[in-house]
Amino acid sequence: MQQVKWSALLLILCVAGFFYLNSSHEWVVVERAMSEKEVEQSYILNDISLATVDGERIKMDRFQGKKTILFFFTSWCHVCEQQWGELQFASEEFSNMDVQVVAINLTEEESAVSAVEEYIEKIDSTDIFIALDIKGDAQKQFRVLGIPTSFYVNEKGEMVKRMDGLVPADKYIHLIKENN
Repeated sequence: MQQVKWSALLLILCVAGFFYLNSSHEWVVVERAMSEKEVEQSYILNDISLATVDGERIKMDRFQGKKTILFFFTSWCHVCEQQWGELQFASEEFSNMDVQVVAINLTEEESAVSAVEEYIEKIDSTDIFIALDIKGDAQKQFRVLGIPTSFYVNEKGEMVKRMDGLVPADKYIHLIKENN
């Protein structure tokens, strides 16, 4: 009788585990995204059109031909605040390397656009282009599930490296020099 109880418990745990791992629970989805080697090798910037803080629409293909660091952030993310400092330091190193840093706000995840505008006024965003992903198109295309998330995109518009979480400035610098 005892063996039947343990077997039933094991079966229930296996079934529950299967359903959990195939669920859309936030932790599972983020873990899946972060564990994939490279989600896709190529993301073409031509397909993305985003708003600027000034309300203009721009196509991301304007960065084609340049090495580009894409940084996805929100105004309420504390780790993203730290990432800004790392990006600012790295962008100073990039000044003579023809590298563009593009910060993309996940505006759909914000309480209001005004919160983003206030946040941007407070940070030092010199040499960093800021765009708003109002409809979540870039977030979907790049499969950004957690923030901060950064990508290194080469001159051809192909994604070379995905980096989830806080990325130190020296890692950005090493990545750019390594792919120079």
